[in-house]
Amino acid sequence: MTIQLKVIGCYGGRVGNKYSPTYLLTNEKTLALDAGSICTLEKPEQEKIDDIIITDSHKDHWADLPYFAYNKNRWKQTAKVHGLQQTLDTVKNHTLKGMACN
Repeated sequence: MTIQLKVIGCYGGRVGNKYSPTYLLTNEKTLALDAGSICTLEKPEQEKIDDIIITDSHKDHWADLPYFAYNKNRWKQTAKVHGLQQTLDTVKNHTLKGMACN
């Protein structure tokens, strides 16, 4: 079994061609680690993502999450968001305003 890692961004913000943290792990499915720059991906790559693990409550780790959720909803798809409860609470309470985070 081979797992591919694609680094979308690993910078603490967006400046020029440097993007916030987002990493894709792909085998048969695609898992995103963080969502700081997830919407810089083209639609076909976004559509493949079924799960996201948010590793940190700092905004650069989840900045694109509301836009990604909007895209998935528009495409009649879902994705599960995972992380420590404290991290999910921060994201939900300060950004997503009650959207489901599991």
